Amino acid sequence: MAKIKKGAKGNKKAINNNNTIEIPSSMPLTKSIINNDFDLFNKTISNLNLPIFKNKTISSFQCEKTQGERLTKGTSTPVYTIKVSLANKEDMHFILKFIKLSERSDPKFLEESYKIENNFYNDELIKEKINESQLNIPNLYCFEEDKKLQLMSFFMKDISIDFQEHPEAPNIAQAKLALEWLAVWHSLFWMEHWNWPKNLWKEGCFWVLNRKGKNNLQSIPQTWNSLIKNMNKKYNYVIQEKGFHDFGKRIMNAANGIYQVLNNTRYRTIIHGDFKPANMFFNNNSCSVCDFQFSGAGVPLQDVVYFLFPDALMNFAGNEEQLLKHYFDKLTNLGIDTMDYELCVKLYELCMLDYLRYLLEKGWMCYSEEEVKIVQKCNLWLSKYDNYQILNEKEYTEKINEQIY
Repeated sequence: MAKIKKGAKGNKKAINNNNTIEIPSSMPLTKSIINNDFDLFNKTISNLNLPIFKNKTISSFQCEKTQGERLTKGTSTPVYTIKVSLANKEDMHFILKFIKLSERSDPKFLEESYKIENNFYNDELIKEKINESQLNIPNLYCFEEDKKLQLMSFFMKDISIDFQEHPEAPNIAQAKLALEWLAVWHSLFWMEHWNWPKNLWKEGCFWVLNRKGKNNLQSIPQTWNSLIKNMNKKYNYVIQEKGFHDFGKRIMNAANGIYQVLNNTRYRTIIHGDFKPANMFFNNNSCSVCDFQFSGAGVPLQDVVYFLFPDALMNFAGNEEQLLKHYFDKLTNLGIDTMDYELCVKLYELCMLDYLRYLLEKGWMCYSEEEVKIVQKCNLWLSKYDNYQILNEKEYTEKINEQIY
């Protein structure tokens, strides 16, 4: 069996031929891998006529299953690793990402997101720009689905072979590599709305306001009151700060204004949309990034905010400003000179406010000292527009527009 790569997550289990999974004949490659059927695999590869296997003779293959990831408490998509041995003694490494939509919450939305990912990997303009920039992402060789059974799969290059480090919490050096990758990616479509790929999300990232045609803004004040009660036990001094008690109502009223500004600013590009350590693999010199389910048009700082947000497992406490500047400097070195650092910081702050709005809609509570500091910063950042007063939606939109444009 293939060895477990250093830093890999979850438990890998060999696939047992005596415990087959019912996969429809409409997905022959998936069926051959999950059921460890070499004859079917060989036949299917031949029928698919994939360029990666041109003039190659397969002598054997071995499969393992990675079940779940600690960051998602075992709910992430199962991934099968495949080692293909050739007659010339060469080995090739792939993964199969297998999705059972019927077993996931909100299967309709997830189905759309995976189709977006398929569109991403097959977009010719993206392929061209990725090759020109020499960015590292997986290659997609085959996509299979059965709409009736709500099954989908991606057969892809295994990037963990060349990028063996897959940490839950990247160190500062790795964070810089990730942000360098991100800056290059953002530069490829910077402000070129006429040249953006057509079949991605019109609004990239998963926390966009009204993403699923609805929002839960009205729940924010109640969530905020619960958060204050929770903080009162350990951080009483914080809740005494100016405007803090009213922050829930303020961010609720500001939400649409923030959305309008972020959605209409000209400082947009094609963003990754889910830029987190679970989707990153590292070696000593560079980074490779996968999972483009939420890629689409957006403000580049949305990706930066999501990456730097200090949750319990991924904490760049005290280094956010340094890392933001590192990202900005990389953009500048790539020839992006339409956004100065002051505006970059303003957009970063707005994106952080927008992400905190999303978390509060979901009932988020802050527990760590670093999370408390972020809430304090957001209270201060919002005050730049409302001076700690509760404004109405129109007033917030006008105030934010005044400072961004």
